[in-house]
Formats: sequence, C-alpha cells, structure tokens
Amino acid sequence: MTNSNLNKQLIIKLLLIPAIKEFESEVKNILVKSGVKSFTYNVAKGFKNDAQSNAVNNWFASSYAETDSLLFTVFVPEENTPLIIKKIE
Repeated sequence: MTNSNLNKQLIIKLLLIPAIKEFESEVKNILVKSGVKSFTYNVAKGFKNDAQSNAVNNWFASSYAETDSLLFTVFVPEENTPLIIKKIE
C-alpha cells in the first residue's frame, strides 16, 4: 500500500430521513438506486402541536396531530450524500 493510499480516508455521513408511511416505497427506491448498500428504518409517530390554529377550523377535539411516519437511518460515503438529498427533496 502506498503512502498516498494510507492518507486517504473514507468519510461516512449519517442521514436521518423522516417520511410519512405513504412514501415508504419511494424512499426505498431512491436509496437503492443511489447505490446505498444497506439501511434501516423504523416506525415513528409524527407529532405536530397545532395549538395556534383557529379552534373553529379544527375538526377534532384535540389540537394535537399525529402521523404514522418512518425514520430511515442511512450511512453513506460523503460523495453520495448530495445526490440522495436532492432526490429526496
């Protein structure tokens, strides 16, 4: 191994990608097509405190809104990060 190879470091980025359940397959496809070798995802309950909204326009008794969500955890080489972020947006 040459000295230049020893000095070259692989920089890994951690991406946390929140998504609503309806976009599960789209996010998986983006990750796979972007060359991600492995990732994890877990069910998460999204929460929004909408106490500032007008009570007359609120159809529910509570001003708290919960959403079935997913949280993807992905470790990728730094150079892959911009492409994945652009596709997710």
